[in-house]
Amino acid sequence: MHAIKSRKHKRGKKTSRRSYGKTILNIDYLNIRGMTSKIHEVNKHLKYNNVGIFGLVETFLKNNSRPPNLDTSYCWVGKTRQGSKEKGGIGICLKSHLPLLDENLLDSKSDLYERLWTLTRINNVKTAIGVVYFPNDGTNKSHTDELMFQLLDETSRLNAMGYEILLMGDFNGRCVGVCEHTGKNKLCSLPSYNGSRLLQFIDASQMIVANTMNCCTGHFTRILNNQRSAIDYVFLTKSLSENVSSVVIDDSGRFDLHSDHVLIRLTLICKPIVQKKTQNEKCVWKINDKNRLDPLPEKT
Repeated sequence: MHAIKSRKHKRGKKTSRRSYGKTILNIDYLNIRGMTSKIHEVNKHLKYNNVGIFGLVETFLKNNSRPPNLDTSYCWVGKTRQGSKEKGGIGICLKSHLPLLDENLLDSKSDLYERLWTLTRINNVKTAIGVVYFPNDGTNKSHTDELMFQLLDETSRLNAMGYEILLMGDFNGRCVGVCEHTGKNKLCSLPSYNGSRLLQFIDASQMIVANTMNCCTGHFTRILNNQRSAIDYVFLTKSLSENVSSVVIDDSGRFDLHSDHVLIRLTLICKPIVQKKTQNEKCVWKINDKNRLDPLPEKT
């Protein structure tokens, strides 16, 4: 009887990679001038315009609780104006597929500053999302300076933690004009106290101003009758800005939510989601036609 010539092949774990293509993330910001009476319009905007993150100032909410009737597919992080319950208030809507890693980043919900930081993940990188509201231009210079230095300190700390940063808000300062040659927005020195402080913040923090990116359209962020001004801004770290495909300052009124301020939208291109599928290890016997047993001997 000849020996069986067969081999046992051990198949290791086989990994298949399936890519689902690039996706977009829409990030909106607005000084909404009162949220409760507009909650149905807000929900329609969230639903039909594919909003991932919505930063809001001047919500006029009375407490930090979730606004009544807000779309349940969004989480809410809010902060009312401290020391005064009249007007003010800021908040962030976050789509449920984005993780809320920290709703009180840098303990920002606990102090008197009208700014708020949360932490999520964009493109698999931890990203700090901030909203802020400044006093009217030049009306409270000491508070403006204090809040600006606070933001500079916090963005420095967040950067040291390795986080990407997205900061949006009503800075009530003018520091962006229109280039007479290109028609594009550009940083410039204007007669504005808040604006001059803002230019110092930009220079020190080295953050990118979304309002002046080449892919930005629109200019004025507040339109009331014949009065037009650019006082709302979105800032982001350089590496995060490289994912931005478009910036829209909606001075044409496409995303009208009945405010004298206009909505700013950033669209980010997100990396494809790659899922790894690992097959379990299997043992397979391979016996070909040549590897056959001899017939058993006949009984005598």
